[in-house]
Amino acid sequence: AAGAASPAAAAGGASARPGDEFFTAADSRPVVLFDGDCRLCNGGVAAVLALDPSTPGRVRLAAMQSPAGVKLLARAGRAEGDLSSVVLVTQEDSFVRSEAVLGIGEILDAPLPLPLAAAATRNLLPLPLRDAAYNLIAGTRYDIFGRSDVCRLDGGETDAERARFLSD
Repeated sequence: AAGAASPAAAAGGASARPGDEFFTAADSRPVVLFDGDCRLCNGGVAAVLALDPSTPGRVRLAAMQSPAGVKLLARAGRAEGDLSSVVLVTQEDSFVRSEAVLGIGEILDAPLPLPLAAAATRNLLPLPLRDAAYNLIAGTRYDIFGRSDVCRLDGGETDAERARFLSD
């Protein structure tokens, strides 16, 4: 986890951590970092967009390979090029593996069962078991689902969807 915002950033001072520029008074929505080359991950992005169709949406999205994704990976304490886990980055903290997936489920403007299922899963299954299942899927995702030739931003998205993606 990345920890709390620095006092300088909280006071409106200069950016003290990588990615502070993505969390402003005007827009502090969480960011979901995903592997832009992974078909499973791009399917997850499509699911996020479908389950959270409101404008501007409750979360923003960034491929880990984008300049914004690289900065936000650093903010989350992850190495550039570490594509091993989806990452949920909030203004205050960051989450990986099952905690990221469950956090996204709780945030989405989705039908009631999804946030309730996320909360129930967190309470019923211990973190090591959840992360072991996550790691099994993540470790075989390219073999099972393949790689994508293009990131989710392939030109077929709407303007509202495009606005939810960070790239710079």
